[in-house]
Amino acid sequence: MNRDAIKAAAEWHAQLCADDAGPEDLAAHERWLQAHADHRWAWQQLQTLRGKLGALPGGAAAGALERIGTSRHGRRSALKGVALLIAAGGAGWLGVREYPALAAGHRTALGERRSVTLADGGTLILNGDTRVDVRYDARQRLIELHAGEILVQSAPDAAGRPLRVRTRDGLVEALGTRFIVRRLPEATRVGVERHAVRLQPAGAPTLGRRLEAGEQAEFTAAAVLPLSAPASEPGAWVNGMLVVADMPLGEFAAELARYRPGHLGCAPEVARLRLSGAFPIDDTERALHAVAQALPVRIRHFTRYWTRIEGV
Repeated sequence: MNRDAIKAAAEWHAQLCADDAGPEDLAAHERWLQAHADHRWAWQQLQTLRGKLGALPGGAAAGALERIGTSRHGRRSALKGVALLIAAGGAGWLGVREYPALAAGHRTALGERRSVTLADGGTLILNGDTRVDVRYDARQRLIELHAGEILVQSAPDAAGRPLRVRTRDGLVEALGTRFIVRRLPEATRVGVERHAVRLQPAGAPTLGRRLEAGEQAEFTAAAVLPLSAPASEPGAWVNGMLVVADMPLGEFAAELARYRPGHLGCAPEVARLRLSGAFPIDDTERALHAVAQALPVRIRHFTRYWTRIEGV
């Protein structure tokens, strides 16, 4: 492990996240990336760590990297914690890797999708940057979703064991179904493609709710929050597409950013423009080109890892 390179990557992240970061910072960052292969490797490790922090319990670490100061003044103390986590002596880094949520039976990298055949003949499809454990025993079939998003196609079980997906927010129980579960920073989102599921918040089991095909909801440990018609097709990612209908451009940028390394931002002056269409997530540059053709925006690449959608 090149600890100096990882520490420098954390410092660059803090610098680029500052409110007063400008084009000169982005250009200097690109020169740093191109100066050595270790720099590029360390920057990618930091991007991966952002996803891993989101898997820690209680949200205590979620967004930690994004909260490293909003100005150059005062961000050093927060940066020390991140530097210790990913660079100082390796103990912090190993602590993250060895946390049970990261010791998943199946995992995918950013932009990767994977299909897994379950022991009962069902199918589990992992979206990018996803980590799960599959635990079948005599009493139940349990899939623990630690981070990311999955599609579950259930299969009949001769022993009659329930099939459940567990997140930190509670349980999703299949009722003969095909459904999608996604971990969000503050909740779990569930969409049902076929049949039905039952949601059970961890801290309020009596507030459980049944979802039918075509419905989706978000739930926390304390409540179930019904959602209106989604602005995107929940399961389109399985076929390599992001399908949206009248979605705000800022929200679209956040969704597309899940499938590409580095930072993809959207200028506030165009974030409320509405977008509809089908966009390839395996070729995000082509997707961005299509956005620029559909709306009065331009795609500005400051570096290979820092892109912004702006007004023309």
